[in-house]
Amino acid sequence: MIISHSHRFIFLKTRKTAGTSVEISLSRYCDGLDIVTPVTAEDEANRLAAGGGVARNFALTRLSPPENDDRASWEAHFKQTAGKLQVYRRLANHTTAALAREVIGERIWNAYFKFTTERDPVQQLLSLYFWRKSDGRWKGSFEEFLDSSIPKADRNAGIYMDGSELVVDVVIDHARLADDLGKVCETLSIPFDGWLPRLKSNVARDEEIEITDELRKRIEIDFDLEFETYRRAASGEFLRRLKDGGRAP
Repeated sequence: MIISHSHRFIFLKTRKTAGTSVEISLSRYCDGLDIVTPVTAEDEANRLAAGGGVARNFALTRLSPPENDDRASWEAHFKQTAGKLQVYRRLANHTTAALAREVIGERIWNAYFKFTTERDPVQQLLSLYFWRKSDGRWKGSFEEFLDSSIPKADRNAGIYMDGSELVVDVVIDHARLADDLGKVCETLSIPFDGWLPRLKSNVARDEEIEITDELRKRIEIDFDLEFETYRRAASGEFLRRLKDGGRAP
């Protein structure tokens, strides 16, 4: 995830939705006082090579965030924390909205623009299945994978929702990733150049999985919140509201 004080946005990173690509690209526009959570060693190297620096400021002490959002206030805050790293909490890769809100406080949470990415839940689950299969963490079938606790434990709705309430301003459609991200960046006055790295594209899909009507219906029931959010994103609802000067509820 990213919490950018320099551009006043919060990017919540969902699973298997090209979130790392978005994060690495956006990292190029973050300064040394923004919060950027760690990714894998390989992707940290990719981020550094792209000019996005490295993960930073994600280890939090018990010192309260400064009252002002100016650079001087945050610089003084980080100088204090650097001298006595009695870490009590760390923001991480897929930090939930609820935890981020608790850690950074209501003032910053309410003031900053919040967004995330989502994709067709069937494709998201297939991606998650093949990813875990590729590194040996899963050896069963796709239907057995759906029966396991893994998919529900890793639900994307748990990242961008509080219960059944959507708590971000915009959900970017994975199928229109660069275009939708460009429109969000325009709103934030970020000079986005359209570049997104291709990561994790070498995960083998070594079997054909037929998504029957029955299987899709099952996924729609089990992941109803993700389906509803994705339908709204795919329809362009969030970006239309953004264009009209409002934030989607």
